[in-house]
Amino acid sequence: MELIDLHCDTPLSRKPVVSGKTLSGIKRAGINFAFCFLKGESRKVKEAYVRKFLARVPHFGRSLEYVFSLEGLSAFSGTEEALDFIRTWGIGIVSLVWNRDNRWAGGCMGKNRGLTAEGRSLIRELNAMDIAVDISHASERTSEQVFEKASVVLATHSNFREVHEHPRNIRKWQAASIKRKGGLIGLNFFLPFLGNGRPLEDFFRHIDYALSEGFGECIAIGSDFDGMHKPLIEDPSGLWDLYISVKERYGKKTADGLFYLNAKRNLKISKRFAKVRKKSRL
Repeated sequence: MELIDLHCDTPLSRKPVVSGKTLSGIKRAGINFAFCFLKGESRKVKEAYVRKFLARVPHFGRSLEYVFSLEGLSAFSGTEEALDFIRTWGIGIVSLVWNRDNRWAGGCMGKNRGLTAEGRSLIRELNAMDIAVDISHASERTSEQVFEKASVVLATHSNFREVHEHPRNIRKWQAASIKRKGGLIGLNFFLPFLGNGRPLEDFFRHIDYALSEGFGECIAIGSDFDGMHKPLIEDPSGLWDLYISVKERYGKKTADGLFYLNAKRNLKISKRFAKVRKKSRL
């Protein structure tokens, strides 16, 4: 079985033990394709993350394909520097903002600002390069404008706000807009985003909501493993057991869709990321 994670976060972690654990877990879980997000205080730090990740990937004898994605742009002095980094490292998904407002867009924990002129200009460039835009950390106003202007829109690591109220979760209208554009919603494993203390049941509640509202073919895994300290499961090696639990409760079709098939189909991974995806022996 294939496994795809829209947001494993591994390269950004400044905690080598955690990242090493995640990489080993990826191998044990059999993940085939991962979107590895980069975040840092400066371009130099971002590039250091990339090099450290590439040097740290152990050689366990199995192939992993991965795409570097960019989470937030505040580290860059302007659009040209950001675009240069995006081109240099073959970024496949870009989140314009991380929680707080910046020069490109409003964040989900900011003042509900929308896209700036610089943000709109950047999206035109991303569209030209067929790069997807991630609204996971965006304000509602920003996401509304992103839906109008971006070709491909995802929420790589967000849950449903109608199930659990949190500014990092998305509302029904946002999920409907993602569905309309053929995008994906990656369910996040961070417990405060899932619910009120019953982790697996809370996770199932988000799946229940997706199925009842017609979003069943839009959901995927967006674990955020290396971006949190309170996960649904400790590391990717637990994904197989989670898959079995989902399969037993909802059936094989829903489980396969959530864990790999929706992402593979909706993102057209083989075609869209052909130029930027990378292979490494794990």
